[in-house]
Amino acid sequence: MNNIILTWLVFIGTAAAIFFSGKRLSTVADKIGKVTGLGGAFVGVLLLPIVTTLPELSVTISAIIIDAPNLALGNLFGSNLLNLSLIFFMDIAQGKGPIAKKLSFDHILAVSMLTIILTIALTGIVEQELFTIGHLGGSSLLIFFVYFVSHTIHYRYHKRNPNLSTDPVDSSEPPDERNDSKNNTRSSESLKKLVFEFAVLGIIIIVSARFLSGAADTIAENTGLTEGLLGVVFLALSTSLPELVITLSAVKKGFFDQAFGSILGANILNMGLIFIVDTIYLKGPILQFSEQEIFNAAVIGILMTNVIAAGIIYRSKRSYFYLGIDAIVILILYIIFLISSIA
Repeated sequence: MNNIILTWLVFIGTAAAIFFSGKRLSTVADKIGKVTGLGGAFVGVLLLPIVTTLPELSVTISAIIIDAPNLALGNLFGSNLLNLSLIFFMDIAQGKGPIAKKLSFDHILAVSMLTIILTIALTGIVEQELFTIGHLGGSSLLIFFVYFVSHTIHYRYHKRNPNLSTDPVDSSEPPDERNDSKNNTRSSESLKKLVFEFAVLGIIIIVSARFLSGAADTIAENTGLTEGLLGVVFLALSTSLPELVITLSAVKKGFFDQAFGSILGANILNMGLIFIVDTIYLKGPILQFSEQEIFNAAVIGILMTNVIAAGIIYRSKRSYFYLGIDAIVILILYIIFLISSIA
């Protein structure tokens, strides 16, 4: 009895640490984007996911160590769906009207890359790998290649077009053109402090998420959940808490591009982890061990990704119950996935 109470206290305490650290992390990331001139969408896609996806990495590797491939894959694919479902809550938090029309068109680049990676993963699941190299599957190798290509393209694109973000610009600190060298020195010092604070907050989130996942695993085992359901729902929920906190915090501040960029970046990084998992798992290509829940998650993930892409491109002003139709469809797809997994 005392052990159960202690487990719940660990769960609540670590969740609180992630919540408050995540709120501050969003602000720091936005300041780094302004100091470097890279913008909110770039920071969201490349910077925040590095920290927020590390909980998934630690839990996934732990699952491989205990020879639970579907627990590992379920955590990655389940986190993807949960992250995409946050768009519904982003739409609620931002107020009346669809949030998709407030997002920058440059997100389509990341959406396209995510769709390609998900399609490759789905092919590996359905075809049981078209080719292998040693114990590595061809799909994981292709995912590894596309992952790095996508980040290279995304970095070059934002370097050429740094002002595409629709996020509000903080004008409280106007530049002083008469003291360019002094301003550059201050910016350099400011960037060092911001990077240090970002690293400290990231460590807090990573350590807290590791204990949070352990507590969640213990709680889930006491409820009698199966391995597949535990991965795609319960573990995904616990490891995706950083994305939830950072995303909603950014939306409340009006940083819509940073929030959505964080979701896309986290999902791309999650899929990139398939290569690492496949490298560690020595019994064969890991995607060929996928159960039905993993297949369902891949299919629904592709659908959800393309729904939000259509919303960004079409930019409808019509809303239903103060929500965009794309956000509503995304929530429906996620509910369908949960029902099918439980069934």
